[in-house]
Amino acid sequence: MPDWVYTSLGIVGLLIVLAYLGLPFVVWQSFKFDVNQLTEIDPDEDFDDLWADDSSSLSGMRRSLSALGFSEVARCTGALVSNVDTVFSMMVSPCGNHLAFVSIVVPKANTMGAMRYVDFSSEFLDGREINTQNTSVSPSAQRDPDDSLIWLPEVQDVPLLWQVHLAHVARQERGTKSRAIPLDRDPIEFMKDEMSREFTKKSARGIYKEVEPGVYCLTLKGAFSESWGELPPFKQLRRRRFHRRSLELLREVQRRPA
Repeated sequence: MPDWVYTSLGIVGLLIVLAYLGLPFVVWQSFKFDVNQLTEIDPDEDFDDLWADDSSSLSGMRRSLSALGFSEVARCTGALVSNVDTVFSMMVSPCGNHLAFVSIVVPKANTMGAMRYVDFSSEFLDGREINTQNTSVSPSAQRDPDDSLIWLPEVQDVPLLWQVHLAHVARQERGTKSRAIPLDRDPIEFMKDEMSREFTKKSARGIYKEVEPGVYCLTLKGAFSESWGELPPFKQLRRRRFHRRSLELLREVQRRPA
């Protein structure tokens, strides 16, 4: 094999190594999550274009949840992460023990289209959180090991996703009841507290640190873990693991509908 081939391979290998070593430092310096940016919006006036009347829009997904008995408690927005804008509707189940978030995430740089998804969330009295979602984005590399996630990007049928979530909760109960949502609280303050609690758990594992009240940045350890978790082959392996387990539960629900 000619020498130039070995030289080219060596250069490519060096560039890959530099990318793997350099990216965490870029993320470490730039990532910030600010729960204080969360604000409530007027459902009759703000973001009309996002609530268009079709089944794949936020309004369409919200109507599907309303048909299941969910009621909306707030619509919120905020640049929680500096490079994206987020708008979502927070809805609560009829029994008051489960939340549903109908969300749209819009990158500020317009490098990709807006992402719409539904995320069902329940929490047990022992602190474990259960989520079932259909976002196209891979699950985070830094989920709490005690929490459980079902990830089904191909399921756009909201009632089916809700059935999967109920089966998910039943599978994870372990004799512990799910926590009731405090509907008497201000929904924005409730969400801020929930987000802060999640990042406090990650801070205890050395992934994040609170630099000021409600503002969290990655530690150097967290930057390496988050960055490498989004690079091949780690991202593909994580996606496959989550998706395989999620599909197993989906098939179980489809065989025995709730």
